[in-house]
Amino acid sequence: MEDYSPTDLVKIWQQLLFDVKKQTTESYYTAFLQETQLLSLSSDLAEISVKNAFIKTQIVARFDKILKSAFEKQNFFISEIIYNANNKKHAPKKSISVSQLAQTKSTFSPIKSPPTKTNLNSRYSFDNFVNGFNTKEAFAACQAIAAKPGRQNLNPFFIYSGVGLGKTHLIQATGNAIIANFPNLQVLYITAEDFYHEFIEAIRSGSDFNDRFRKCDCLIVDDIQSFTGKDRSQDAFFNTFNALYQNNKQIILSSDRPPGSIKTLTDRLKSRFSAGFTIDIQMPDMETRAAIIRSKTEESNISFSDELVNYIAQNCHTNIRELEGILNNLCTTYELCGTEPTVELARSLIQGTRIATSNNQLSPKQVIDKIAHIFQISASDILSTSRTKHIAEIRQLVMYIMYVDLGLSYPKIGHEFGKDHTTVLHSVRKIKKSLATNDAHIKEQVELINRRLYA
Repeated sequence: MEDYSPTDLVKIWQQLLFDVKKQTTESYYTAFLQETQLLSLSSDLAEISVKNAFIKTQIVARFDKILKSAFEKQNFFISEIIYNANNKKHAPKKSISVSQLAQTKSTFSPIKSPPTKTNLNSRYSFDNFVNGFNTKEAFAACQAIAAKPGRQNLNPFFIYSGVGLGKTHLIQATGNAIIANFPNLQVLYITAEDFYHEFIEAIRSGSDFNDRFRKCDCLIVDDIQSFTGKDRSQDAFFNTFNALYQNNKQIILSSDRPPGSIKTLTDRLKSRFSAGFTIDIQMPDMETRAAIIRSKTEESNISFSDELVNYIAQNCHTNIRELEGILNNLCTTYELCGTEPTVELARSLIQGTRIATSNNQLSPKQVIDKIAHIFQISASDILSTSRTKHIAEIRQLVMYIMYVDLGLSYPKIGHEFGKDHTTVLHSVRKIKKSLATNDAHIKEQVELINRRLYA
């Protein structure tokens, strides 16, 4: 067996990761592989250091075969990889515990007196967050931030998703975990709307607006898209952002869309927000929805049958809040009336929700007006004969949404635009083709419309 020096192991691992990085996304690589090390290598065995047990499970599930193949390309024909989440050789320097990170030079110089108000909800934690396939990257990134806030590759941290998919839970859980790990650090959670109102109140009263925010070690701002069109508050936030970032303070931001899609956000804020780590949360799959149901019912000490859990998971797929609403109704009915939760009762509750939704279905005119507002153009632009690329693309998106969401026929849609049905057919097919071929731009535009059209 060849004995490799620490320097040899580092070189082998760097080359191997270089190859593996080409086979995955940047976000997966950063979340799961970036901080790994090759501890030892023999003729048939490799030992890899990973940060924690969660990262270990993700690497085993996602990268074990890829890593073995990468080893083989370098002529190391190993039969097994051992992932060590508890080794003492992980770093060449003296081991540093999470509680000591706040005192190291690589992180903060914390303010000694903790804040009197963080605005965090204590019920949000990592422990009660149901982590599914749709949130694994975001969850791992948030855990990494909580262990070492201010780390360069995760600052600022920008997370976005549609309504009710867990981003507020996750960012507040991160804030609570930072306080638990580093009691001397100051964490502040605030919505962008509240930031704006505090800024206006400071102007009115002449108080020191900057003092509160710039003393933070971690600033968490929710619903950042609410800054849209508020130029003076955007300037104030830009200055606050810079002051915190230059002092290696952690900044966590959430939105209903990626930074580049917040149309009236200033370019310099878009640039700052995009400079760190950006990640989205998609709708959870059925297995994750079922896990969420079981978690919620366990909290309520009410037992649901497997048939009932599966029925709700299959039929509540709009967002988590819809699912939680159905669960709350079932649990409350049981507690107040003693009525056992059944599939029949769940079906009637879900059907009632669907009827309410269908009664509120948008008209073609409302769809045009709302999508025009989303993209900051006028309805007349969409209905015009303009062939400029931007307007034509939005017009095709509107036709696609009318066909898919409203269920209108091609002739009916054509009537709304004063167009022949063949024009509509071409537009719908074009958007469908773009989605089928994973056109990132069109996919992002459709997701943005879906998130905001019924908000």
